[in-house]
Amino acid sequence: MTGAGPEPGSLEHTLLGTRRWPGAAVVAVVLRSVRWPYSCGLAAAVRESAHRYADAGAELHVTVDEPLDRRTAAMAAWGLPPPLPAALAEPLARAVGSWDPALARADDGLGVLGPDGRWVGRWALTDPFGDHDVGDVLPALCALGLGPVPRTEFPAPARARAPGVCDPADAARALRRARHSAGRAATLMDGSVAGQRSRRAGRRFARYVAALEGVPVEDAGPSGGGGGQRCSSARRLGGTLPPVDGTTVRHGLAS
Repeated sequence: MTGAGPEPGSLEHTLLGTRRWPGAAVVAVVLRSVRWPYSCGLAAAVRESAHRYADAGAELHVTVDEPLDRRTAAMAAWGLPPPLPAALAEPLARAVGSWDPALARADDGLGVLGPDGRWVGRWALTDPFGDHDVGDVLPALCALGLGPVPRTEFPAPARARAPGVCDPADAARALRRARHSAGRAATLMDGSVAGQRSRRAGRRFARYVAALEGVPVEDAGPSGGGGGQRCSSARRLGGTLPPVDGTTVRHGLAS
């Protein structure tokens, strides 16, 4: 990192190069697998929050270490924009602390990269009972005090099941079971550290289920999910920002 910004060729430089809007921050998400219910739940949760990220001055970008056809099918099934190259999955997972060295794979995680190329928040979501949550993103963005960027119109979630991709309805069923189990554990271990962790996990599963149930699989229109927290102190800039030409990664990382 230099005073002028991130080093050319670095992960941070590449992520900033994905932006459509100059001056925007980046919410960068790495998913463990397109077949994993927790990854599907995380994808739904960030999709539901994407319009609030835009209001706080950030764009949402997602990657997963899968072949291009499966990545593309997953993003279509989950109603997300085209994914970043799979080559970004490992460096992003390492940056946010969600790289699994034993299995040599990326796990769920996300980070907030400021417009200057500095990380203002990084969260590994490898442990469903861990301390971090997708809800940590917006406060980190609000602290930057950025003006809003135009909201992205996400594609409608695909109606047809994609082979090898976790279906949102299936993910919701699995996560409802996980939420029920976490709730029982929290009750049985009430007051203990384990009980607190179970209660925290239950809240996370509930957030994912709510986001998944809000995905209008039979609806032809885009959905960003309504309500929720917003920044109260972000600067409001007049007018709109001009787009940067192109929306693909520009620094030599092929799909």
